[in-house]
Amino acid sequence: MSKRVLALVQRAGNGANVTDKTPTVVWEHEVPILEEVHGEGAVEVIDQVNDMLDNAVTKDRKAILDHIVKTNGIGNSFDGDPFEEYQRLAVKYGMHTEVRMSNVEKVYGSYRDGAFKRACGGDGAEYEEMPINQLRDLCDELGIAYKASDKRVHLARVIRETKEIGLAA
Repeated sequence: MSKRVLALVQRAGNGANVTDKTPTVVWEHEVPILEEVHGEGAVEVIDQVNDMLDNAVTKDRKAILDHIVKTNGIGNSFDGDPFEEYQRLAVKYGMHTEVRMSNVEKVYGSYRDGAFKRACGGDGAEYEEMPINQLRDLCDELGIAYKASDKRVHLARVIRETKEIGLAA
């Protein structure tokens, strides 16, 4: 599942000046698109928000860091519609400079290919990780008939297909 991350994007210069890099909060699935736009190695995902705050800031440091994380949704999981997200990113990052396609398509291929949906976590991959008893409970909630002998992989596929064709909420 794609999560919100804090990233430093090198937009200008060689990184020697503080203004060469811009901090931004994006979804994990946006990072490869940013790299396509700004160049390989131009994006650094900051794993520890603490690393972004100047070491001289000591007063209320934890409160400041907590505020940064909370207000920016850092660590939140993507729960939007992957197709709408694909369209949003196509508009946000525009066309590739060398080929006639959007930057999102250059990185992930056509939406129909499914790579973008998988990157968002919207392909039902989360069901593959669920314990079988939770899958059975979800089948019951969705009104999906199953046999006691059905394997986890089968139940995950049926749930994913049911959600894709819109038979479930």
